[in-house]
Amino acid sequence: MTALLEVRNLTKSFGGLKVTNHVDLTLEPGARMALIGPNGAGKTTLVNLITGALAASGGSVRLMGEDVSALPEPVRAARGLIRTFQVTRLFGSMTVAENLRIGAIHRQRRSYAILRRTAVEQALDEAVARVLAQLRLTDRADTPVARLAYGEQRLVELGIALVMEPRVLLLDEPAAGVPQSESHIIMDAIDDLPEDLGVVFIEHDMDLVFRFATEIVVLVSGAVICTGTPSEIAANEEVRRVYFGEAAH
Repeated sequence: MTALLEVRNLTKSFGGLKVTNHVDLTLEPGARMALIGPNGAGKTTLVNLITGALAASGGSVRLMGEDVSALPEPVRAARGLIRTFQVTRLFGSMTVAENLRIGAIHRQRRSYAILRRTAVEQALDEAVARVLAQLRLTDRADTPVARLAYGEQRLVELGIALVMEPRVLLLDEPAAGVPQSESHIIMDAIDDLPEDLGVVFIEHDMDLVFRFATEIVVLVSGAVICTGTPSEIAANEEVRRVYFGEAAH
C-alpha cells in the first residue's frame, strides 16, 4: 500500500541556523500522527514545509507516491494536502454555511467548470450539507461565525478543511484557545474523522495526544529524537527528560 505522505531528509536553514534537521516521516492511510515537542522545536515550521507554505532547503515530500516538493502550496492543497492553523482564519460576518461554501468552491473550481450552473449549485449545497452534518453544525448553518463560541469557530475551520476533501489533514493545535468546557467539541470532531484519512496534528494537550494518536513523533531543535506508539513514548526516559522536564530514573 502506498503511503499517503512520505517526508524524506527534509531540512530548512536560515543562514547558519538549521530549524528543520533531516526529518523523515511516513503517514499511512487512517494514521493519526501527533507531533510534539517543546516550544521552538520546529513543529509548525515542519508543517509549513510539508504544505509548501515554506520552501525547503533540502529533502522531499511525496503525496500518495508523487513527489510534490517543487509544487506551490495551492497545488498541493488541490491534490489533497490540507491544513488548519493555530488561530482561526474565518469570515466572522458570514454564516457557517457561507464559510464552508468558500472552501467547497475552492476545492471544486476546476471540475465545476464543465457543469451547468444548476448542477454546480446543487453540488456545492450537497458538499456543505454533508460536512455540516458530519460536524453536527447543521443547526448553526445560518449563524454568523462571529456569534459562535470559540470552540465552535475552531469546528468551522475544521469543516472548511473537510469540505476541501483532504487525503492528508494537518491540524496545527486544533484545541488552541478553546476553553476546557468546550474542548469536547474538538475531541468529538477528531474522533469522527473519516477512517481512511491520514491526520498529522500538532498539540500541546497531552490528553488529546494520547487519546487520538496512533503514532507520536517527538521533535527537539528541529530534529526527530524518537518515534513510537503512545505507550512507547510515555515510557521513553529521554522524552520524559527533554519534553516533560522530568529527571531520568
